[in-house]
Amino acid sequence: MSTKINLSLVVYGLVLFSGISYLWGFWIKFDINILSYVALTEIVKASVYPALPAIGILAAYSAMDGVVAH
Repeated sequence: MSTKINLSLVVYGLVLFSGISYLWGFWIKFDINILSYVALTEIVKASVYPALPAIGILAAYSAMDGVVAH
């Protein structure tokens, strides 16, 4: 159980980091520092919403693994 929680935290952190990097990398090509115009909550939403299906699949897999193991 502890390994799954740690793995989930690592995946969440990676998704958040990659989302922030993508937003910053995309807008910097237009000479706009997007991080000075948006709030942290908007970055979190923009980073997490595309990853929700993957997180849902991970949660479903974890639930099925718990059912099959018993």
